[in-house]
Amino acid sequence: MKGNSRNAINLRKTMTVLCLVAASPVSLAAGPFGLEQGMKKEEIGGLEATENPLMYRATEVPVPSQHFERYSVMVGEEAGLCAVRAVTGPIETNRYGHELKNYFENLKGALTDRYGEGVSYDFLMPGSIWDESRDFMMGMVRGDRKLTSFWKGEDESLPHDLKAIMLDVNGQVK
Repeated sequence: MKGNSRNAINLRKTMTVLCLVAASPVSLAAGPFGLEQGMKKEEIGGLEATENPLMYRATEVPVPSQHFERYSVMVGEEAGLCAVRAVTGPIETNRYGHELKNYFENLKGALTDRYGEGVSYDFLMPGSIWDESRDFMMGMVRGDRKLTSFWKGEDESLPHDLKAIMLDVNGQVK
């Protein structure tokens, strides 16, 4: 391999929205992606089992988003639907993470419009060697950088009995 190996790494970037819903079986209206808290497996349909007995890959959701390509749900036998996870496909970006950050900010803006102001973090772990702006993506891949936003039901009123929403960025070597 010629050149600097830092430039030669192909990266896969994904963004996750994690919606944690209350564990009570009563819901007033459809929540994120057309799913309602407390829904039973049979009501959700299109579920594939995973290694975790409570987690399922949802092959379809009632109201899919153009921003996400994969969904998974946590469904308890008694509590029903407790959590929803939506994951984007790969986001092509440069080593500075410009396109990834723009995608994140656009999703964060949409969530802020719907759920109000959240709390955001963009930081590099102390002592990380990936401390230059050109190292943004390597910091993500190595787990040294965090880019995330949270909305909590305790701090503000979230609809559909949502307990929390998390928008999180992860980097992976392709």
